[in-house]
Amino acid sequence: MKKGLKTAIAILCALFAIVGGAAVYVACSPQPAVWLLRNQFGDAAEIQNVDNYNEIKNNVTIYKNLIYPSDDERNTYDIYLPKSADENLPTIVWVHGGAFVAGTKDGIENYAVMLANEGYAVVGVDYQWAPEIQYPGQVRQVEECLAALKSVKSTYYLNLDKIILCGDSAGAHIAAQAVLLATNSEYEQAIGVSSAITAEQLCGAVLYCGPYDVAEMLNTGNKAIDFFASRIGWALLGEKHWQDGEMIKTTTIKDYATAQFPSVFITDGNSGSFELQGKALADNLQDKGIDVTSLFFDKEQYGEVGHEYQFNIGDGASGSFCYEQTVSFLSRVTQT
Repeated sequence: MKKGLKTAIAILCALFAIVGGAAVYVACSPQPAVWLLRNQFGDAAEIQNVDNYNEIKNNVTIYKNLIYPSDDERNTYDIYLPKSADENLPTIVWVHGGAFVAGTKDGIENYAVMLANEGYAVVGVDYQWAPEIQYPGQVRQVEECLAALKSVKSTYYLNLDKIILCGDSAGAHIAAQAVLLATNSEYEQAIGVSSAITAEQLCGAVLYCGPYDVAEMLNTGNKAIDFFASRIGWALLGEKHWQDGEMIKTTTIKDYATAQFPSVFITDGNSGSFELQGKALADNLQDKGIDVTSLFFDKEQYGEVGHEYQFNIGDGASGSFCYEQTVSFLSRVTQT
């Protein structure tokens, strides 16, 4: 056999081995999909702020990377306060999104600045990503942060008798779980996590673009979305066939919501997001007598409104409207 032919065959064999090895790795681990998602979230998305955002930001003091005790990493939080603060303020505790495997509290900065300027204390919580931590470790870390706020409430003007739990995307699911822990002792037992706050301390919840039933992220009809959803579930719950496990049942928020669930604002876009899950949760909570404010968008009237649209506060359209509705909701629930 000629030397050139031997070399070509060797190269082809090496390529087949690499491709085959990669295929085996993808089949045997969620890590490749997690890596891709983390790289996606690593690119800062361009958002539309209000024209005078920088002026507003000058009115806000930001305390970065405060630490809450935890056995798990990424256990930091930020606090946003109006510079004029001289009394304890209603406190928004915000859990960031990132498909449970990525994202950081830095992603909420523009919204946190705006809400602090409205007269709220805003706490942005970081938590460890899956699969480095597995379910329900992330909601446990949120509870650890809530517990830590008690020792700094006087330093940072936090009124912990008026807490609003807030989250976006995956963070909306985690925030909703924290609401369940505070309002349903059976849920504490179901996931083995204790609430750091009481139902009486909660005056509301704000949920942006979240999935409220993790199993429902599968079987969308889109092979790419279904693939990544299967890997996210694997990373989060630690099992390849996670949809067959017992703990997946505890990710369905409506199944554990009781009459003690606080007033809630629920919204989502109409394209590439979890609109149907948001509507289903809103309907379920209303049927239980919960005070629900919802915001969804008809495509014929508003066109396409995407996932995490709310961060575009200055778009003069859906993002601006959502911000106005959010501020109105917060004002109402914190005044009662």
